[in-house]
Amino acid sequence: MLIGFSQRYVQVCGSLSTDSDRIVLLNVCKGFVTVIGWDMAGDDETCSAILRYMLKSSAHEEYTIRQEALEVWTPCLSSARVTMVLQPMLPELVPVLLNNMVYHEQDYANMHQDFLTDDANQPDHAHEIQHRFHRDSQERRWGEEEDDEVGHNGAENSAWGQHWTARKAAASTLDNLAERFRNEILPMLLPHIEKRLTDSNWEVVESGVLALGAIARGCMNGLEEYLPNIMDMLLKHCQSPQPLLRTISCWS
Repeated sequence: MLIGFSQRYVQVCGSLSTDSDRIVLLNVCKGFVTVIGWDMAGDDETCSAILRYMLKSSAHEEYTIRQEALEVWTPCLSSARVTMVLQPMLPELVPVLLNNMVYHEQDYANMHQDFLTDDANQPDHAHEIQHRFHRDSQERRWGEEEDDEVGHNGAENSAWGQHWTARKAAASTLDNLAERFRNEILPMLLPHIEKRLTDSNWEVVESGVLALGAIARGCMNGLEEYLPNIMDMLLKHCQSPQPLLRTISCWS
């Protein structure tokens, strides 16, 4: 039924998009996720304007707004037309996704406390290196709470955490972009990853390793020539005193 009022709905969301209230902006982002998910944006110009707004919102200083805005990118790939509109924005989108993949306080709050202590001298358990961030876009669109990250040991025992976060949304988006664009995305992505892998902050390094794991399946052919260096780097980080960096290196 909403499709019959799609043009008016987009106009209302647009008129509210410059509001300063956090709740209003959060709901605008939710509205635009629905618009893109159902391909109700109309012409390419309107679609581009919405995606530009969501790109900006994906880097918003308010965490909840970023988290909601990040939900728009995977639904884009369900439409060939919207994918074409999105493609020129990829060089701007990639660094925004990578920034959101750095651990945030929300990730730590939902994480088992064992992962926050240095246990380098103790063997890692299987559930400690289990990372899954795929989530069905239709499930997310309708606000289902069940999280498919929960493994046999329960998500609360995982470094990945129990709840859906901006980090998970960004990593899932990067995975889906790699599956869609394959090696085409590597030139705009690898320089950012390389910079992160040499950063002095282990959390930034960890986000680079996560990015490599996220694109591994979609970009495997393009990454093949870099595999010796990648494996050396991952093996080194598997010995890191930071348990979360060890975990992500084992997973990647």
